[in-house]
Amino acid sequence: MYYTMEIEKTKEFKKFLVMKPEEFDKYMCETYPNQFNQRKLSMSETCMCWGFCIGKGWYYYLDQLCNKLDLIQKTTGIKVSWSQIKEKFASGRFYNNIHFGCPLIFKPSKYKIINTINFTLTDFINNIYRVFCGLSKKDIHLWSNMIQELISNCESFVGNICEETGEYIEKPIDAGSWIYPLSEKGFLKVHPDRKEVLKQWKEYEEEKEKINDSILKLDDKGIKKLKKFLKII
Repeated sequence: MYYTMEIEKTKEFKKFLVMKPEEFDKYMCETYPNQFNQRKLSMSETCMCWGFCIGKGWYYYLDQLCNKLDLIQKTTGIKVSWSQIKEKFASGRFYNNIHFGCPLIFKPSKYKIINTINFTLTDFINNIYRVFCGLSKKDIHLWSNMIQELISNCESFVGNICEETGEYIEKPIDAGSWIYPLSEKGFLKVHPDRKEVLKQWKEYEEEKEKINDSILKLDDKGIKKLKKFLKII
């Protein structure tokens, strides 16, 4: 996954940017029912019960990821089932389970015992399906690594995307004990009462750049002094 210049201005991207959380939730569950089959389970069974804990700036990229995984499922029968979708430390945290076999899906029940039986039955049928389709252990290992790489790349990639506006950012806003995956525009939109925090962060970043630039200009003698100073502190 990679950033395309000004993709946030495209019609497809804007479709997600104007979605309300409940609209995105409905869209994803209806578009990828096999992947989000844990959405209606209880909190004792999955963290997916909390929904999609990400900003609208990431909606488009999560949809693109799920679209790729959906294609893999239709090709190989290997399914990803999401157990949690959230932002943490200015990057994505997309937890999942991988199932090998047919795209069989049961509607979640309010009774835990029925859900357990359904999952057991699904695994049994999936094993038969895997043998029937001729997926070797090597094939499964290869596809599993490919799936995890797609997910990992997306988790890292969205860390450079503003959660609010969807625009590309060089680095998140690190203010105090919080790291915000937001642009300056997005930060003020989400936290209009924290202008002073943003101002202090910008001043800190500017000062840090000056220090870095001065270090780069040091000669050998200056570098030795710097190393001695760092050793002391």
